[in-house]
Amino acid sequence: MSAWLVLGCVGAAIIIGGLISFMIFRKHQEEQNSLIRREQRLKRLKESGVSADEFDSLLQQRRGIYTSRKKGWRKGKFKFR
Repeated sequence: MSAWLVLGCVGAAIIIGGLISFMIFRKHQEEQNSLIRREQRLKRLKESGVSADEFDSLLQQRRGIYTSRKKGWRKGKFKFR
């Protein structure tokens, strides 16, 4: 009976360790992909003659427009009263 308990604990530890390792691996992989995408974006920007600062400011402007539209759109969408 105690052998099954030990095997169950070892199996659970292996599964938990595997999940943690997988999560760390995925996070590292996402960071690497993000760096690759950033390098490619900077290369395309350089080829088109736009600086990274100009691109970031345009991106912030677009994000601001999108969020203001979204807030306005959702205001009247769901009225529960």
